[in-house]
Amino acid sequence: MSSVLGRYGRGSPLAATALRVHGLRAHVLWDDTRQSQWVWNLGGACSAALAPDEQARILRRAHAPLAATLDRMEAALPHRPLTLHTSVGRCAEADGLRRALEPHLPWSPGHPKSALTLQLDGAAAVRAACSVLSPRSAPRVAVCAESYHGPPPHTLATVRYPVPVDGDPARSRRRLGAFLERHAHELDVLLVEPQWGSSRLGRPWDPELLPWFAAAARGAGVAVAADEVMCGLARHGRGSLFLSTALGLPVDAVVFGKSIAMGLPLAGAAVRPGAVRRAVPLESHTYAGAGRIAIRAAAETVAVLPSHIAGVRAREGVVRSVLETLPPGCKAHGQGLLWGVAHPGTQEQMALACRRCGVWPYSVRGGVMVTPPLSATLPELHQSLSALVDACRLLTAR
Repeated sequence: MSSVLGRYGRGSPLAATALRVHGLRAHVLWDDTRQSQWVWNLGGACSAALAPDEQARILRRAHAPLAATLDRMEAALPHRPLTLHTSVGRCAEADGLRRALEPHLPWSPGHPKSALTLQLDGAAAVRAACSVLSPRSAPRVAVCAESYHGPPPHTLATVRYPVPVDGDPARSRRRLGAFLERHAHELDVLLVEPQWGSSRLGRPWDPELLPWFAAAARGAGVAVAADEVMCGLARHGRGSLFLSTALGLPVDAVVFGKSIAMGLPLAGAAVRPGAVRRAVPLESHTYAGAGRIAIRAAAETVAVLPSHIAGVRAREGVVRSVLETLPPGCKAHGQGLLWGVAHPGTQEQMALACRRCGVWPYSVRGGVMVTPPLSATLPELHQSLSALVDACRLLTAR
């Protein structure tokens, strides 16, 4: 049993140590049995945007200046900083990332430059976005009742808005409209996930409901922040880097994170020109967005990802075709390469079924998430998802 504490309890069938990866495969050591196994890795929580070979090329380019910097450091010569504590200043590379993001943001081109906040993880980046959109030290934020950011321990909510009703946009519109009538006067920020992540198993919003809700909030004087930590970076499959852009959402900030720096810790938010109400984010901790190499890697990632947008749609077809064979009692939700599969078992029961079938999805309350790299090969996708379907059959046959 591992002595290193993590997300899952010691000895849980969900707990594992990743030893090696090879394409979409991972060699893991299970915490409960101390046995190792090669399994299909279905992406964790959007932790890899691209396959390992492409990750390596991006990281090599990001690290290119490092050798010269280290040489100058050893020779006691002036050099570019590797990192900067936030109380000292900002890395010059941050403006390069802002310029790389600018053409992909949902507000119209030709605006003055957007603002950018950088943090180390997605949750901090969401909090920072909400803080710069509010003049208050404690922003008043509306969050969906089933959002990742709604319940403790992650809660940002001053109030929680109703969960949209699946398949009934008219009823959802009435409920959300009534919410704004009651609460808009007390709010600074409305936080939306343009495609839900783990909290609602990858469900997309109705394509007309979400633009209406965002526009209604802004019309009532409430800023709108889009959390695209999971669905962004082209994963949503709708022809753009950010889903907010594809849907034409009238938002004031777009939050990104996860794999933008190819495994190096970085997340952040781009903020619409003129929307900044507080110039110092509340999440500027220690080394928040202060790593020069991570910021360079993020800019390289943003430059490369548009070339994968068309391929996401082709891979979505494979995902749909395999998940259509799920057994009764299991149901898939999603689009692009962000999917959730609801199942009737416990997390532990599903984890053991997946282990028997050689597949390793991200386990969440009520289901599992499927978030493979955007450049996964079609045979890899078909085999790994077929293994997940087999695990669901094994679970439901109990």
